[in-house]
Amino acid sequence: MIDHAGAAVAEPAPFADGIYFGLDEGAYHRDLALGSSDLKRLAAEPADYWYSSPLNPDLPAEETTPSQLIGKAVHKLVLEGEQAFAARFIRRPDDLARLDAKARARIAPNGQDVLPGEDFDRIRIAAGQVLANPYLAASFTGGSSEVSIFWTETVEGEPVRRKARFDYLKPRAVVDLKSVRPMDTAAFPDTCRKAIANWGYHTQAAAYLQARAQVPALVAAGAVHGDHDPAWLARVAEATAYAFVFVFWSSSGAPLTWGTILSPGNDLVTYGEGKVAAALYAYATARRRFGLRAPWIEPQPLREIELADMPGWFQRGAL
Repeated sequence: MIDHAGAAVAEPAPFADGIYFGLDEGAYHRDLALGSSDLKRLAAEPADYWYSSPLNPDLPAEETTPSQLIGKAVHKLVLEGEQAFAARFIRRPDDLARLDAKARARIAPNGQDVLPGEDFDRIRIAAGQVLANPYLAASFTGGSSEVSIFWTETVEGEPVRRKARFDYLKPRAVVDLKSVRPMDTAAFPDTCRKAIANWGYHTQAAAYLQARAQVPALVAAGAVHGDHDPAWLARVAEATAYAFVFVFWSSSGAPLTWGTILSPGNDLVTYGEGKVAAALYAYATARRRFGLRAPWIEPQPLREIELADMPGWFQRGAL
């Protein structure tokens, strides 16, 4: 890429438009194509997107939190199965404190992540409940996990690269597995619906359905990479009716699960499509105005604040 001053900006080599099976997760995230998290930031505040992206030369190193590691472990077990899970994660021995240095070194000889016993057990329970739920178990059969898609579209007359990484792709569904912390005063489905609203998951659903719509053209162009079943992928490309499926699992308390469907034309998807369009417009205009190296910060002039500018709950209390 070139910034507005004509200087080259160092970045990873972009992936060509296409469908990728078995792509390393880190390589996917390092590509500057816009994913759903980028779109949500752009729709809210372009400056936050720039600061959080690899465009920022001072981007802080991101450390994996314990909760994120648990989420990755549940994904691995549900989406890829026992063998893949065991190759990546190990239960910390309960008697770890009594082991000598050599014994401790043998716990994870191949660099596996060692999880505290209570976390390891919670992961197994959570994954087991997802797969035991008769309404959800079929969501993770007959498909392929961790499928990445890159494509380019024109926004404001300029090319904008986009991407999506499906947890699980089936001929008639894109499935996304998410954890949510339950609220003491709400039923679990209400907690999940609140998470959709609070975290903009409807925008993710809209973006991923747009990515799913790219599959037929990419397959027809032969833009497919990695180990896959061509006959199965042909069935995916031929399917004209499909939906986005959320599968939620509880990260604490009872091992509850809940799922929901968002189909093209659903009002939530339409609302999310508006957010995606606003985000793409914000990206194209900010890139044109600021380039890639300068922070995307728009100074705001001083003006009088009014009651109508305040949040709804504040306005109601003041009246």
